[in-house]
Amino acid sequence: MAQPPLPPPTSTIPPFVGLIVRILTFICLLISLIIIATNTEKSIDEDGNEDKTKFNDFYAYRYLISTVIIGMAYTLLQSAFSIFFVTTGNRFGGEGFCLFDFYGDKFISYFLVTGAAASFGMTQEFKRLAGSDNKFLNTSNAASIRQESEMAPPPLPSTTIVPPFVSLIVRVVTLIFLLISLIVIATNTYTTSVSFIDIKTKSTDFYAYRYLISSVVIGMAYTLLQTAFSIFFVTTGNRLGGEGLCLLDFYGDKFISYLLATGAAASFAMTEELRRLSNGDMDKFLNTSNAAASLCLFGFFFSAASSIFSSYNLPKRA
Repeated sequence: MAQPPLPPPTSTIPPFVGLIVRILTFICLLISLIIIATNTEKSIDEDGNEDKTKFNDFYAYRYLISTVIIGMAYTLLQSAFSIFFVTTGNRFGGEGFCLFDFYGDKFISYFLVTGAAASFGMTQEFKRLAGSDNKFLNTSNAASIRQESEMAPPPLPSTTIVPPFVSLIVRVVTLIFLLISLIVIATNTYTTSVSFIDIKTKSTDFYAYRYLISSVVIGMAYTLLQTAFSIFFVTTGNRLGGEGLCLLDFYGDKFISYLLATGAAASFAMTEELRRLSNGDMDKFLNTSNAAASLCLFGFFFSAASSIFSSYNLPKRA
């Protein structure tokens, strides 16, 4: 695919607004880091010994803290660049640096939202299993909420550089991955025998897998709609709804790609925690769940590609 052109030299967003968003993002991430890193729960075991539960006892919370630290490092770097831009009026690295902003912000925002989703998914499942509110789990949820901040978008290219048939192919591939993911997770079951009675466990018995199914179904519905629009564009040469539909593509693709990323992340986190607790009894069920989440993740990759394409297809603003 041809190298995308550089963004136009003028920005529709004042530099100080971008700086404020960076600072707010950094503050949210710092608070999240402090909360999750200091979150502990003390309990007494059967022998009367005190047991201390920390965030690093859970895979999902380790991933959460990793996303926060990497997000903070990136945001701190971008804040320095924003301060330079505000104070001097010149963008560090020139206009070519906009591409670093564009792709870097997309990657970090996806990274952060998967960390929050993994933490939420595991926390809600453990709250359900515990049967009551838990201070440790509620605090973990608070840490997840505080990292969901969006970066200020850099100026975008003003001309369409992605051929319509390429967008159509990406939509179709996304739909295929999501359809297979839905079939796999919806048909995944696990049967155990207790006192000669078979007990069947389904994917819908777990919050994280329900969320995965919901995100895949919504993603399929949206992708099917966009596929129809793309077919119309390819066959007629005219965009349905005119240039105004570009905004639907732009925001819709962003929302759906975030939704799919969080669905896959929540499922992965829940699967790994269940694997750690089950001692190999549920491996087939969990491996199948991971396969469904992986297919959803591939669907996310192609949905994210569509999000980038729709960014470049936005009409130029004065």
